[in-house]
Amino acid sequence: MEERKIGLVPKVQGQSMGGVREYGLLVTDKRSIFVMELKDSTGLGYSIGGIIGAAIAASARTRRTFDYDTANPDVLGGMPDNVVIHHDAIESLRFKFGALGNFIQFKFRTADGKTRKFQVSLFPKKEYFLERKNMGKGRREAIGEYANEVQTLYRRALPLATTTKVVWSE
Repeated sequence: MEERKIGLVPKVQGQSMGGVREYGLLVTDKRSIFVMELKDSTGLGYSIGGIIGAAIAASARTRRTFDYDTANPDVLGGMPDNVVIHHDAIESLRFKFGALGNFIQFKFRTADGKTRKFQVSLFPKKEYFLERKNMGKGRREAIGEYANEVQTLYRRALPLATTTKVVWSE
């Protein structure tokens, strides 16, 4: 049976020792593919080399874009820097929505059997805010709606056996 695309989350952010990572999230009926679109090490450069270090790191900033409608999930899943989480390998999944931000926390098994954790924050692109502003909604309300849309997407995408491992946010 062919893998079906369920939906796209245009922007999620992850933090690592190397700086901020911005991903597009393609959710299929079998896996979540975090496609690295921006790798920004400016903060790391600043901490190591001050303003000069930050300037050098900013010049090395990497941005990529993809046509998710036509992209093959296998191709996206095989690209370096992308994170792939198979839904049947999820040990726990938690949606945390609150005053300090909205997050998704994954705990999953890798292909070699190791347990790994991965967390991203849900923060929409500027266009999403502008669209909601034109509808008379504020920034905070827009962020909440975005997080709820992502949670609804996962309710549709995850297999029944995996949904028992999920802590949904209210």
